[in-house]
Amino acid sequence: MTSRKKEAFQIAAEKNYTLIGEMRLDLIKNYDDLIKSGSSQAAALQALRISRRTIYRWKALLRKEGILGLETYSTRPNRIRKPTWTLEMKKRVLMLRLQYPIFGKDKIAVMYKTKYNEKISATTTGKILNVLLKEHKIQAVSDISGKHIPKARKFTGHAQRLPKGMKSKQVGELIQIDQMTVNVPGVGERKEFHAICPVSKFIVSKTYKKATSRSGKDFFDYARANFPFPILSAQVDGGGEFMDEFEKAFEKAAIPLFVLPPRSPKINGGVERSNGTFRYEFYSLYDRFASEVDHEQKLINFTKFYNEIRPHKNLRLLTPCQYLEKLN
Repeated sequence: MTSRKKEAFQIAAEKNYTLIGEMRLDLIKNYDDLIKSGSSQAAALQALRISRRTIYRWKALLRKEGILGLETYSTRPNRIRKPTWTLEMKKRVLMLRLQYPIFGKDKIAVMYKTKYNEKISATTTGKILNVLLKEHKIQAVSDISGKHIPKARKFTGHAQRLPKGMKSKQVGELIQIDQMTVNVPGVGERKEFHAICPVSKFIVSKTYKKATSRSGKDFFDYARANFPFPILSAQVDGGGEFMDEFEKAFEKAAIPLFVLPPRSPKINGGVERSNGTFRYEFYSLYDRFASEVDHEQKLINFTKFYNEIRPHKNLRLLTPCQYLEKLN
């Protein structure tokens, strides 16, 4: 008998705790009685609802250790692995998660190092987040699903169909432009335009009351002024907001404009993903905006956060601005 078993049995004996052992002893006696009365082993085991292996094991323990050998005992290790983090680290992770409620362990770890100038692994961050979830101090991140199906587009003038397999290879090439309808709490329905560089993930955003080609042209001018690099070419879906004045603006600037095939949002995956990110990480945090100006300012602040502070997995947890700095 091992020292751990002896200790467990001693505690059981001191507390006179033999309920499990007595129950199992009764089963052994009933089994023996059934066999003596002429019952087959299979019938006896079936009647008692135990396996042959179990009854043999119990009999061996009874012969070797007595009734206490039939008792259950804790298999909990004597030495339990203690958390490798401190209460201060846990508090900091909690504060960061409350500040950025949709961030996972990887991004929280990066934000932790940025804010506190101390390194914490993503694994440790994940364990802390699990503890905080069990303590009901934070909520689990929920998914947001949505599907945008673009309309087919007719070609006129400057725009061309995007060649099959064509992809961006350098910063500023094939900028992905799209717009989504947003019901802004306290403001109303707005048309939000996004332009994102698929290489650097740098994004520009702006909202309008209507999604017209004039709005598209204005956004094109706004994007050119706010991207830290020149737009070499762009791709759009077949929406009407990307025709007429929008297309003419590209022609005047001598910038190639490519149109996606119908029902192919995956080709525009970067900007489609950014649409979801803005809904998920920005709009879900506000119940109401004070005014149209308040909404526009908060959108500007979030876009700046997206480009300068928010880590991106596709950039190896760098921000778009950090990625561009490395290129230079």
